[in-house]
Amino acid sequence: MLDDNDTLIGVVTLRQLLISQPDKLVSEFMRKKVIKVKIDTDIKKVAKIFYKYNFDVVPVVDKYNKIKGIITIKDALERIFPEIKEESEEIK
Repeated sequence: MLDDNDTLIGVVTLRQLLISQPDKLVSEFMRKKVIKVKIDTDIKKVAKIFYKYNFDVVPVVDKYNKIKGIITIKDALERIFPEIKEESEEIK
């Protein structure tokens, strides 16, 4: 979730959205302590975050905590092991 200045203030999972009561505000059940990475975070550190927290995606922010995008586990794996992408394309 972003505030009016596009600053990251919380996250929710798809599961949380699906099981929450329809009348609840997202701000009532979002996680406010956000695990995130900066734009210039080393890819190995990103991989460790995926491993430690078992995330599928991690938000990417700038030095002002403004959201710049997300990185997926697939993105991280392809970056660390470029041959994975090549080999998976050969399987088709």
